[in-house]
Amino acid sequence: MSFVKNSIFIFTAKISQVISVFLIGLIIARTMGPKGNGVYELFQLIVVFSVTLGALGVGHSMVYLVKRVGYKFEDVLSTVFSVGVIWGITLGTFVYIFYNLFPNLVQGLPASALLLGAVVIPFTLLDSYLIQGFIVDLKIKKQSFLIAIKNTLLVLLILFFVQFRGLNSNGIIYGVSLAFVLSSLIVIYSLRREYKFKFAFSLPIIKSSLSFGIRNWLGNVFLILNYKLDVLLVNYFLGVKDVGLYSIAVMIATSLFLIPSSVGPLLYSSWSAQPQNEVDVTTPKISRQILFIAFVLSLFCAAISYFLIPIFYGDQFLPSFTALLFLLPGIITMTVNYILFNNFSSRGKPQYSAYSLIIALIINVLLNIILIPKMGINGAALSSTISYTLSALISIFIFYRITEVQTSKNILMLTSSDFKDMKLSLFKLLKKN
Repeated sequence: MSFVKNSIFIFTAKISQVISVFLIGLIIARTMGPKGNGVYELFQLIVVFSVTLGALGVGHSMVYLVKRVGYKFEDVLSTVFSVGVIWGITLGTFVYIFYNLFPNLVQGLPASALLLGAVVIPFTLLDSYLIQGFIVDLKIKKQSFLIAIKNTLLVLLILFFVQFRGLNSNGIIYGVSLAFVLSSLIVIYSLRREYKFKFAFSLPIIKSSLSFGIRNWLGNVFLILNYKLDVLLVNYFLGVKDVGLYSIAVMIATSLFLIPSSVGPLLYSSWSAQPQNEVDVTTPKISRQILFIAFVLSLFCAAISYFLIPIFYGDQFLPSFTALLFLLPGIITMTVNYILFNNFSSRGKPQYSAYSLIIALIINVLLNIILIPKMGINGAALSSTISYTLSALISIFIFYRITEVQTSKNILMLTSSDFKDMKLSLFKLLKKN
């Protein structure tokens, strides 16, 4: 299947995610306001944040182990599944203890949230590991379909527990928990129909997986910390209501990641099997085009959000618009990282991503501590924009230093050939459809 078609499938799955987040926000905002939306964001944060921090890059390493190292896919999948089960239970237990020791980080959550979060984490970790299996053989259509199912389940179950059962904040947590568990079971069932994997370990595969995965994981850790730590700090300084307001701005802004996050997995998989000099020539071209598309979409996003936020969420969410304006420039520059990070991973050097992100994270935390008490959620947004831009600039510098292809130096400035390529790709896509 063509690169463009696979990108369309991933893009469709991402669209389903954006739609589900929008509908969930709409349901919660209209029934419980900013505070209810803050509860949803914090519980999601406990689960997704913990899984990303604890993943160790095991799932992401499957493509590299099969395509670069040459391990048999079923053996890799069996090992990843087994590690996911054991480590997921351990991670869930640790998270439960941690947040009980530091309850102020999640103040405003119902009492049952921590226990349910600990139960859900093993399932979510397995989901995040195994869903990567479809990337190895480029079964993108299947993967995208499963992601769409998960997003649909999330909306329907929250709607059921909040609207029909009238459980309010507890209903949000029940709906999210059940959706995560069911989607994980569906992924396991779907993979079992495609591949023969079992509960079994291969120590060489574990060693290779951790060797590559942890280097990549460090980048993901700093990435998720850059994206999500500000939510915890907003909750700490301002409270759960402001988390609800800030999360709307973040949700709208991060929808601009749809395109780079759609092509990213395909780039990683295909680049891992290509000569590095070819990859280095292709990288700047894709980066320029993605950056241009993100800029155009951000202008459109800023133009319509002032009118749409109060229409969909209510006038009480209008402060989200100002935070959005502070956040958009950083989101635009961060799209460059989506492309460069896949270049780093494809060459077996995912630690380069961590280099740019750890510096940005330090700046982000310091600025949040300074600006949130002074500027509220706008301070959190401004801190993110500064740190995202710094991260992108560092990544560009690293790429300049490691590539030997002189024609690969233009990452930011669109060329006339880029317009021709985008026009041709659009024409081909429309002709096929």
